[in-house]
Amino acid sequence: MTRKLANDCIEIWQADLNEYMFLKFNSCFQILSKEEKENANSFKMDYHRKCYILSHVILRLLLSKYTGIIPELIEIHKNKYGKPFIKSDELKFNISHSKGKLAIAMASFEVGIDIEYINPNFDIHEIIDITLSESEKLNIKKLEFSLQKKQFYKYWTQKEAFFKAMGTGINMDLNKLEIPNNTSDNNRISILKEKKWIIEPFNSFNKDYIGHIVYNDKNNKTMQYHNCNKL
Repeated sequence: MTRKLANDCIEIWQADLNEYMFLKFNSCFQILSKEEKENANSFKMDYHRKCYILSHVILRLLLSKYTGIIPELIEIHKNKYGKPFIKSDELKFNISHSKGKLAIAMASFEVGIDIEYINPNFDIHEIIDITLSESEKLNIKKLEFSLQKKQFYKYWTQKEAFFKAMGTGINMDLNKLEIPNNTSDNNRISILKEKKWIIEPFNSFNKDYIGHIVYNDKNNKTMQYHNCNKL
């Protein structure tokens, strides 16, 4: 029986990919498309290759759950900017993974998701000028030093999820997209860019990760969380 999506809901599936490393990857590999297999083989590090395989196998299993099509026969297309999609008016999806953690959003409307590991060794000041607006940089500088990195990743995941939801990829300077500093409505942020886009955080794995969802709809949506272990 295929799984049905409610119109007022985003279903978020999450997985710790490290829990799947015991699997036999030869059998997993066969589920992937020719392009996915080529992409997997392009990774030099075995761990990254396995994370890629697992992410796309889980995505195919999920798409099968919603469409009723067996995983290896699902045709995943990409638009000219690289956003993946299937030919369905009823099912939209987006995928993100970072340092062994996977998040997939399923909805009946356009959606973007981004999760990032807050790397304690990463110097945000190396790229802050090309990723944040002057106002966003000022907001960060006002914070205590211990909070600045988390705020940077907050902006980063918001922007990444926004571009993924739009389906354009990062085709403009990140520092020209300014995220409104207004989170009074249950942490939701609205951006008007041709249509209304809603940005809001989702519950990621732990304090070491941060994630955001972006979707376009007139009404706010609820989120349902699922563990990929139950697939």
